[in-house]
Amino acid sequence: MATSADGLTWHKYPSNADPKPVISGYNRGRKRYGVGQPSAFHKDGKFVLYHVDDCEGNGNRMRRAESLDGIRWGSGAGHEQTDPRAHPIVMLGNVGEVKYSETLNRCVMVFTVNGTLVGQPVSDYSHDIYFTASLDPDGKSWAAQPPKIWDMAKVSYNLSAAADPDKKLRLRAFPTLVCDPLGHIEGKTFRVLYTKGKQADAGQDWKAHWATWDLYGSELTLK
Repeated sequence: MATSADGLTWHKYPSNADPKPVISGYNRGRKRYGVGQPSAFHKDGKFVLYHVDDCEGNGNRMRRAESLDGIRWGSGAGHEQTDPRAHPIVMLGNVGEVKYSETLNRCVMVFTVNGTLVGQPVSDYSHDIYFTASLDPDGKSWAAQPPKIWDMAKVSYNLSAAADPDKKLRLRAFPTLVCDPLGHIEGKTFRVLYTKGKQADAGQDWKAHWATWDLYGSELTLK
């Protein structure tokens, strides 16, 4: 965790010289992804955090945690549980970014899925950007618990199908929602930013052909 008063100078917890994780991965002696890709917002006096857990190497899980200070995270605010296994799973598979929509009184998520929505990635794939909303104001429930990200994509709005016809740059990743400092979004228009580039050749780093990490945008307005 890091904090800033102006968005320019940042202070890591507990110090820049010796930062400490606020959530620690397990299976640290094995080659695993661990925990990462955090997405947070502040609502009703508490921080809400979503993060990836792939410490076991059996696929990603999206977990949800709460905190009163941004340091001590648990299954509920005030419950300090640094082990991610104590945080409830809300999604299986790749995850995205979650923010709070004041207009909908729901949490909204943007995410990417690769493959053909059959449950497994394929070698000749293209990422798409999807948008969905939670079933409850706190973002604890998104569908049948816990839903698979593939199933969520089948019933979610595809932001990139109509808005992004450039097939030469097929790899779309890391979508983010434009929001205020609390992680809230006002109104019915949702602006999504994401990176885009060309898929690398087989055997190369997946982003090897990207000269830069360029940002692209798309908007969704609800009726």
